[in-house]
Amino acid sequence: MNKIEENIKNEVNLLLSIIELPKNYTKDRERYLTILKNQKNFANFSDRKREIFSYSLNTHKSYIEKHSQYSYLEYDLLRRKAYKTLKCYETEVLTSKRNKSNKDLEILLESLMKNNLLLNSIITTLIEKLSVYAYKSKNAELVNDFKYHQNQLKKILSEINE
Repeated sequence: MNKIEENIKNEVNLLLSIIELPKNYTKDRERYLTILKNQKNFANFSDRKREIFSYSLNTHKSYIEKHSQYSYLEYDLLRRKAYKTLKCYETEVLTSKRNKSNKDLEILLESLMKNNLLLNSIITTLIEKLSVYAYKSKNAELVNDFKYHQNQLKKILSEINE
């Protein structure tokens, strides 16, 4: 296999990798989106680590037609699919996180509402019991003290329940 065929194979492997595992490219997402955006950018792309070399667009097209199992049209469709996959991946991840976050908030809200109802019920029961004890004692000071605190608790409860 010559260098040109090796280069084309490496480019195809990169495109297939982006399509199959877009999450591996999110760190350099903007860079890859720019590279994949059009034919010219992709033809000019080079990466020594991946052994991908830069060519002019016309040279790139002719090499692919001559040395690849793909036509340039098929090759370009692969580039476009990689671009769309990478572009859509982050949107899907954000939507998924937002939906999960909304569900978590709904669960938390439901739990807080149940706790609020329970605490209101406990306070109301305590007020009723204290009322019975205060009036049974027939102590005017205790009854007045109870009435004062009962009014304070009712004000607090009404503010909470608004």
